Amino acid sequence: MNFELKETTDYSLFKLTQNREIKSKHVKEKLRSIEEDGLQLPIVVNRRYEIVDGQHRFAALTQLKRPIPYLVSYAWKDEYDTAVINNTQRSWNTENWAEFKSQESIRIREALSLARNYSDITGGKMTVTTALEMISATGTSILRDIKSGVYDYDNDEGNEVYQALEIIASYPNKLKNPFNQKMTRGIKALFNHYSYVNKKAIERMAANNYIKVFNNETDMFDYIKDMYNEALKKK
Repeated sequence: MNFELKETTDYSLFKLTQNREIKSKHVKEKLRSIEEDGLQLPIVVNRRYEIVDGQHRFAALTQLKRPIPYLVSYAWKDEYDTAVINNTQRSWNTENWAEFKSQESIRIREALSLARNYSDITGGKMTVTTALEMISATGTSILRDIKSGVYDYDNDEGNEVYQALEIIASYPNKLKNPFNQKMTRGIKALFNHYSYVNKKAIERMAANNYIKVFNNETDMFDYIKDMYNEALKKK
């Protein structure tokens, strides 16, 4: 038997794992859904009664003081199965995978902390995923790198890119969000191309409202590079 369905009111029976951070927004969504339509899926636990799927449902049911329907998965073998289960129910984004892999990789754990800090100091204008791209030292396919555990970061380079973005954000411009993914990628590509970004040149670009965003990333980089080279010539 691979699965066994049970129900209990003993909340202390269960243990929370770190497969995904519990977010109050998602708990509120589950509370509303359960109150309006009832619970549609049980939580899933392994043999150790660690919740491998349904942490938000568990939190909502606990707050509502309702019984916990749960499915014991005897087929669960390791933490990878936790990722498979959660990715099937609700697709994991890059941040979710970084949270998961941070349990086994110190570098990913450190990078995730840095990325969340960048997101916080921009008031959320830079997403955690964009920040992870900004500080990445292993290329642009960061989701693949994080999943395979080879992701690494270079915060010195990332901070150079961030400072350039801060300069752009300090001037009035047509951009709703200078910390968006395309602009961040464009400035990072500029840094990688020249191994250095002249802040004065970035300031001239921003002061003259040169900055705009292209849908095509190659066009975006070519545009920024041309404007950057023009700005370098000016005193």
